[in-house]
Amino acid sequence: MISVTNKFAATVYVNDMLFPNFWDITINMILNPTTSASNSNVAIDRIQYYIENMIDNSLLLGPAGTKLFDKNPMKIEGACNLLPNEPLDYLFTVCLYTKFSSIVEKMLFIDSVVLESYQSNGLKYTYNSEDEKITSLRKIIDNEFLEYCEYWYNPEPVLFKLDVDGLQLIKQTWLDVDLLFETSDENIVTLDSFRPKILPKNNNDDDDDTTPTKA
Repeated sequence: MISVTNKFAATVYVNDMLFPNFWDITINMILNPTTSASNSNVAIDRIQYYIENMIDNSLLLGPAGTKLFDKNPMKIEGACNLLPNEPLDYLFTVCLYTKFSSIVEKMLFIDSVVLESYQSNGLKYTYNSEDEKITSLRKIIDNEFLEYCEYWYNPEPVLFKLDVDGLQLIKQTWLDVDLLFETSDENIVTLDSFRPKILPKNNNDDDDDTTPTKA
């Protein structure tokens, strides 16, 4: 098992109040024996990229906050991530586990995500693969808010941008940030496979003897 640790900051909107918060995160992963070292490294880089560029310094909103900030009454700008309920640490841990599992695309297996924040007063949350089998993100959320879950199942590095026009989903791909996985060419058939085999001529075969017979 390998682990990645990081720190990030974000602002949460809960109960009509904005709170700055700071997190320590640990992602424990199991190597996939069928994955190349290069693709394993890309998977880890994707996780680090997502934390540092999509989560750090963002605004975390639940459904109530989403409705409010979509009108953007304060005319502020920034990156946002939408959660399917109030953005408390337990749900945030589940969302991050879901997202990391999606973006590594089975090149690695996410065993667990451990999250601890300044606002949690010493509480540390862990969500692991066994929890996911029993209470996945889609299972713990009311059907009314399932659309918010799909955001975390998206394997691409998407996020919402808040500007004067409200919340806008910004779509980008791993190709855009040079973090594509290497693809195998084992299914590519080479031209040589289609070339017919030329058998050597049998000089003892009378049917192939075209020498004229002398009179």
